[in-house]
Amino acid sequence: MTFDAQHFKKYFPLFDQPDNQRLIYLDNAATTQKPRCVIEAISHFYLSINGNAQRASHRLARAATEHIEQVRRQAVTFLGAGSSCEVVFTHGATEALNLLAYGLLSGVNPGDEIVLSHAEHHANLLPWQQWASRRQCKLTFFPAQQGVPLWNQWSVVVGERTKVVTLTGASNVLGSLTDLSMIRAIKQRYPHMIVVLDASQMACHIPLQSVDWQCDFLVCSAHKFYGPTGMGLLYGRESLLQALPPLVVGGEMVDTAGLYQSQFVKGVQRFEAGTSSMGAIAGLGGCFDFWQQQDRKAMMAYEQSLNRYLHEQLQQCLQSFQLDNRLKLITKANNNVGIATLISCDETYALADLALWLDEHDIAVRVGDHCAQPLWQALQAKYGQNKGLRFSLAAYNSESDIDQLIVVVSQFFQAVEGSVALVKPDIAMMDNLSNIEWQELLRASSWQRRYTQLLRWGGKIIAKPQIRDERYRIKGCESHVWLQHQMQGQQHYFLMDSDSNVIKGLSALLLLWFNGKTTEEIMAIDVQQRYQQLLLDKHLSASRMNGFRALLDAMQRAVQ
Repeated sequence: MTFDAQHFKKYFPLFDQPDNQRLIYLDNAATTQKPRCVIEAISHFYLSINGNAQRASHRLARAATEHIEQVRRQAVTFLGAGSSCEVVFTHGATEALNLLAYGLLSGVNPGDEIVLSHAEHHANLLPWQQWASRRQCKLTFFPAQQGVPLWNQWSVVVGERTKVVTLTGASNVLGSLTDLSMIRAIKQRYPHMIVVLDASQMACHIPLQSVDWQCDFLVCSAHKFYGPTGMGLLYGRESLLQALPPLVVGGEMVDTAGLYQSQFVKGVQRFEAGTSSMGAIAGLGGCFDFWQQQDRKAMMAYEQSLNRYLHEQLQQCLQSFQLDNRLKLITKANNNVGIATLISCDETYALADLALWLDEHDIAVRVGDHCAQPLWQALQAKYGQNKGLRFSLAAYNSESDIDQLIVVVSQFFQAVEGSVALVKPDIAMMDNLSNIEWQELLRASSWQRRYTQLLRWGGKIIAKPQIRDERYRIKGCESHVWLQHQMQGQQHYFLMDSDSNVIKGLSALLLLWFNGKTTEEIMAIDVQQRYQQLLLDKHLSASRMNGFRALLDAMQRAVQ
């Protein structure tokens, strides 16, 4: 059976809203959209059976309790667990990993080792750092090549002192899948070693098989597989779960409570202190119903084909503009959960500028380190960059989405090429902005034209390596920005540089208005009013505007 992406997309009402009908959503590794049945399940719970679960005699409380346990039974199938005694509801994968780090390391000895990889999300790194430090354990890492783990060399790092191996199932930067056959090999040699799998990036793309994979614990977040936010799952082998101490205590997880000591319940409820997120659990149940209706095999084949198409088209686009040495696609389509990541190898094509351009064309992507800074630190040794632009797919994406993405990316490349100065001026010279007329932006007929104009103006800000120093860096900017203040008599002059052409373009306005002016003249300029007049505040992201305000504040402080 073939998979019909257009039909699948109709399950998601967000795309039917007037503001979203042109939306191409390629940020699925951050969070997925929600099918109507999830939204309706949450609404139904609050409309029909809302009550506080556990230990209550009235009808609504009993219904809420039964509903929670029904969803727990559904989770057994989704996780590939053995029974509902192995499923814990959490607020997300992050909470589940914190629970495991606290519980599993409470019984270790100084010098014991925890093995991780460079590819971990911060959620599967920071908790182990915290508790390893307190327990005087040692963190060790898989051998890697520029950050990419070499899974077949697991025996180099896993040994008799290893107590826990905790790994991502798939990188949220590279999309690459972990070789899960390694878990079986580890368990064969070290049967009592604990293996934890962070399946957050896998759950939407690959059926989970906790028992068959022989991991002892597995975690995932519902919002990444079409479920509600604030809801996570923890699978754990029953005998191991019962031996873990709870991280959070209070509420219904206690059996008997005294003034000086208390006894906790024996089941999975010992890890679910306080009032459960019952609306989110109801939505999770709707999500499991949704998955039961899908042909996972056909969906997987479709997503893999679409990911190959995405990588092929991006690579062809880069080659057609001869950008292979300026922008690089650092991911591969094979063995990948649907992630393609670009990096910029020089400052001509700033990723933040491209992301903003895409956003203005209603294409959602993500720029940054994606909460995986150690991986980027390792990748920096090879590529010289510590962040990337990530495209991440879901089953409601299509080849037509990718075709439109390539069209818009190509338009961006053309706009940037038109803004790059053909002759590089002497860096000792002040930026020549004499031919800039800021009212040109007022006459631009669309935001895209304004954006292109900003890129052209940004091309007039020459590179200034002499000010690229921590002393001159402006904190609070989304991109790197450097500013140096000089005075000649009573007049103020500024040198600025940035790795973003859009920021340079915005800064060109400030330089045009401020350079060569006295303190009184500068303070008399109502910059905020001018930016509102140019409609820039309506089109720039909050983080970009915060960066602009940080730059403006620095300039105004310098002249006072």
